[in-house]
Amino acid sequence: MNRQISLFYTNENPNPTKTNDKNVIQATNVKFIGSEMTNYSLLFDNYDELYAITYSTSINFIPKIAEKFKKCEIIFGNSTVLNSSLEYICAFQTKIKEGLIKTISNDTSKEKLISLISNNLLSLYISRSTKSHEKIYILKNSLTNKTRVITGSANLSYIAFNGIQREQFIVFDNDIKAYNHYYELFNDFKMSCDTAFSNSELLTLKKNSQIDDILPSLLLNDKPIALTTEKDNNVSFTTDVEKLAKKYKSIIPSELNKTKFILKPENNTKIKLELKKLKTDEKEKKKIYPQLDLNYENNTAYFNDIELNLNDINSENVKNTLEFFNTFLTNFDTISAGDIKEAKRNYFLLANWFFASPFFPYLRYNEFVNNGNLTNFPIYAVCYGSSNGGKTMFAKMLSKMLTGKDIPIKNGNDFKKTEIFALKDVIHGIPIIFDEVSQAKFKEHGEELIKYDEYEIKNMNLTYPAILMTSNDIKCVKQELVKRLFSCPISISIDRIRASNNTKIIRTGISKITNDFYKQYLNKMFPIVKDMTIKIQTDENYIPDIFFESSKILQELFNTYLGYIPEYANIAKRDEDYISAKVTCQNLIRKLKTAWKLEKYNFEINEKENRLVYNAPDHNKATYLHSEIPVGLEFDPYISGSKVSLNLDAAKKLCNINFKFTLKDKLILKK
Repeated sequence: MNRQISLFYTNENPNPTKTNDKNVIQATNVKFIGSEMTNYSLLFDNYDELYAITYSTSINFIPKIAEKFKKCEIIFGNSTVLNSSLEYICAFQTKIKEGLIKTISNDTSKEKLISLISNNLLSLYISRSTKSHEKIYILKNSLTNKTRVITGSANLSYIAFNGIQREQFIVFDNDIKAYNHYYELFNDFKMSCDTAFSNSELLTLKKNSQIDDILPSLLLNDKPIALTTEKDNNVSFTTDVEKLAKKYKSIIPSELNKTKFILKPENNTKIKLELKKLKTDEKEKKKIYPQLDLNYENNTAYFNDIELNLNDINSENVKNTLEFFNTFLTNFDTISAGDIKEAKRNYFLLANWFFASPFFPYLRYNEFVNNGNLTNFPIYAVCYGSSNGGKTMFAKMLSKMLTGKDIPIKNGNDFKKTEIFALKDVIHGIPIIFDEVSQAKFKEHGEELIKYDEYEIKNMNLTYPAILMTSNDIKCVKQELVKRLFSCPISISIDRIRASNNTKIIRTGISKITNDFYKQYLNKMFPIVKDMTIKIQTDENYIPDIFFESSKILQELFNTYLGYIPEYANIAKRDEDYISAKVTCQNLIRKLKTAWKLEKYNFEINEKENRLVYNAPDHNKATYLHSEIPVGLEFDPYISGSKVSLNLDAAKKLCNINFKFTLKDKLILKK
């Protein structure tokens, strides 16, 4: 079932000689017989015992496998324990248990699984401090003594065993030497592992489907445990374990992180008390800093660690939410002045970005590891324009539509690099909204953040939130930023009296919004994102367009629940609606059109040199205007004092204006 021979090793050295030489690795010699196409069911069928070692923390596949066997033992090893200081061991064990609890408490066969664990038919173990990167599956039919050993690169996960990514599967069929070798290796490893769940935890799961205080299995032992820790500073750790380890370090006595130590029950008691306080603080934080986590293997979503039931959707709530959304935008027709059609379209494009943004980190990571283009998924957006354009209220509405909760909006004064990095550590998925960000703050912090937006990816953070800025002060967005930023200018101004009269109605409407709409949206987007991910991984010519896919879903929801598609909700495309010059230069186009209409005397036209020159009122305004002109030979822009010059033909095409003085204009200009 495989085309290549691999070397496998374990740092615990399961070889009976038990050498202490750290440079020694174990190589298993095999002979190539052949290969064939198969699937995970065929690999595991007709066996009733499974002994497995996997280091994946993606464990929603476990129930599907466990139900196939009468006896199933699984050890979770992990590359993160390569740093085996106590806080890392505790952090790793906790994250494994959190994932297992979600799997057990939300799977339809929960009672069966808990029963299997309680009756010792399913045993789950978590590595203590042993370093393991192995993927080994040892199978036996207890009636016929038929055996199979599977090893290779695949973790026990849906993605690995369903052909979604390249994996190697090496199979030993009815090879008693291979079976005995790997079975001994498994049992040797098991000696240095902890049972995943205590009896009290299983009892809590049976009653409540939740464990409020998830403790590392290491701390549940009632006997002293001797541990040896090693530091390995050349290893990158998964972000979740890394973050949790830092929290544990603050509560673990420093004397317990020596090279050798004994973890005694009295140490456990002290650590548990500190841990309980830490978890209480975490719960309080989650009230302020929400977390939306998406699971791409089983199409589930969790809000603050509680699963959103995507099958329990109130259709009337979806309809009411979409009706209110549409009313919010169509009200601009009677209460505002300016380019209302453009504003409604831009607000729809912003909503499309907002709803799709929780998928961006996962898709960006897949683009990153497959040498793709991260700008396909811009994690920053700015909605700017004159005051009284409805920007803040619209942002609040989007946040309520996504979560069903009143999520506080951050003040623009808090828009700082340090603040944003801190928030990205505690907020998952849900876009952070900064209201009224000043031009100075945007220039000082935003431009650098937008240019260098790979930090979270390189640290394997797949849950970080997108950032939405609203502003009355930002005059322009530099063209060098627009491919990494969705720029959403709003040029309308709402009548203050009418806006004041509508405020109570709008706030009441927002207060009634639930997350039923977004649950339905997630249902439809999950398979699309999964398909998109596979194409990113397998087709080097594929260019993903999540905005196109998302807008199709929004159209479908409008049509299903309202019976029509609003005129502003046309299909959106990344190239045409998010990064094209017509979109990113809306502000520039508007300024040039207004200036041409009201102050032609400030223009110079040189048809021979094909230049259009605009003499701005002052140097600052000229700088803003110049920064909004797309960079490149087509526009060939430059600035001199308060004069901004660009290619005449490009300006005509961009603004759809024939920049040419009439005879009447020339006579007026002469005067």
